[in-house]
Amino acid sequence: MKHENMTNLHHALVQSWQIDSTTGLTHHAFLDALADRVAAMLKHNLDRLASAMYTLDVDEARFNAALALPGNDATARAVAELILEREIQKMVSRQKYREPVGAEEDVPTIEIRPKDVSPED
Repeated sequence: MKHENMTNLHHALVQSWQIDSTTGLTHHAFLDALADRVAAMLKHNLDRLASAMYTLDVDEARFNAALALPGNDATARAVAELILEREIQKMVSRQKYREPVGAEEDVPTIEIRPKDVSPED
């Protein structure tokens, strides 16, 4: 992943998931930071985590499968992987459909004129 993409992903994770802003710009570092955050949410606020998964549009069956794993660490890691996967998908989608700089200048303008209507007597 490009450095710019890693920076954008880092920003999204800090903003949305309140991971430590000093987290390194690597997939592994993101996963570890998210797993810590998810572990805390599993322990203290499962409803908020479930709501966040719904808002993020994480597949419910995969989320439930992660919750069914034995042990809080395994569950937190699996949920963190789902979050990271979805955040990357969102970032890629935004880049794909983002309007290129200067694109508005390349779009031809079409002048729409009213149709001539002759009055009927």
